[in-house]
Amino acid sequence: MNKFLELRTKLVVFYQKTDYLLKPMLKFLLAFIASLRLRAMFNYDDFFSKNIAVLLISAIAAFVPMSMTLAMLVVYASLLIQPFSMMMSILPLAIYLVLFCFFLRLLPEYSVAVIAMPVLLFWKLPYVVPMAIGLFATPVGIIPTCAGVLAYYLLNGIKADMITIDQVSSKENPVRIVSDTLNDVIKNENMYAMMAVFVLIIIVMFLIRNIKMDYSFEISIAMGSSVCALSLFVLLLRMDIGMGIAEILITSVISGMLVYVAYLLYRPLFYAGTERVRFEDDDYYYFVRAIPKIKILGADTGGGKKLVIDPSLDDEEDEEEDGSKTSDVATDDNIFGVTRTAEDEQDDF
Repeated sequence: MNKFLELRTKLVVFYQKTDYLLKPMLKFLLAFIASLRLRAMFNYDDFFSKNIAVLLISAIAAFVPMSMTLAMLVVYASLLIQPFSMMMSILPLAIYLVLFCFFLRLLPEYSVAVIAMPVLLFWKLPYVVPMAIGLFATPVGIIPTCAGVLAYYLLNGIKADMITIDQVSSKENPVRIVSDTLNDVIKNENMYAMMAVFVLIIIVMFLIRNIKMDYSFEISIAMGSSVCALSLFVLLLRMDIGMGIAEILITSVISGMLVYVAYLLYRPLFYAGTERVRFEDDDYYYFVRAIPKIKILGADTGGGKKLVIDPSLDDEEDEEEDGSKTSDVATDDNIFGVTRTAEDEQDDF
């Protein structure tokens, strides 16, 4: 565990120093993978199917917000579909405009979930998105999660009907095949079943991680994986979800492990050192539950690494080196002598 914490601290320091490079690279990688997946689904011998088009979209995506990247990918999908059917190419644009008007323009940061969900559904690891939203975000993330599921089934529905679209493209009324394809997607029971599983995961994890108890985040991850596996088992008995029992177990465990690693990188806590502090001012009487974050002191130096459990230890060593002491709260206001304000402890809840 100590080795992982040392690695985490090194990664945090490295990211802080190179975030101006890493962020564009990660955005480029996500857009590149999504563009390749779209091209594989609708490969047509024109300019937009060439490597230069994929690289150009990915390069632009590296320097624009994720909401703009999502818009570019929607346009790219429409351009790939257009040689098969002009009417069908309007569907992705129409659905995106609806999502933009009612949701994406208000919370553009959730655009990454809409982009990642179709890719992860293809890789059989879509549960990472709802588990991450349930652990780190709010139930508002249900909307982009379901939107990503809708995008996946819509694109697959269009791909499945490509032969029929090509056959009727020269007829007088090509709108009928487009309407039939859209109706097939809307009536797809598997799509609604997957949405229900993801919604359940988000709600369960969000409720558990907000309970004021030790290891609430870890319990939330375990419950999210369990809910995922149990829900898929129930669906497997009622319909064909394209997965077996072994695949359900493996994907649920892998998703939980990935989210747990993300949690350790985001906020590792030392519950054994939990303190309950009481202090007061002229207007309020405070009850503070302080859970120290685990840190590695000197992890970016050559040697002599030291595991620091209480963040206040860092401050004490800095004060000894500087020969000065600072205090945010008067000792008279804190009966336990903890020099931390309510604002400092707010993030620990």
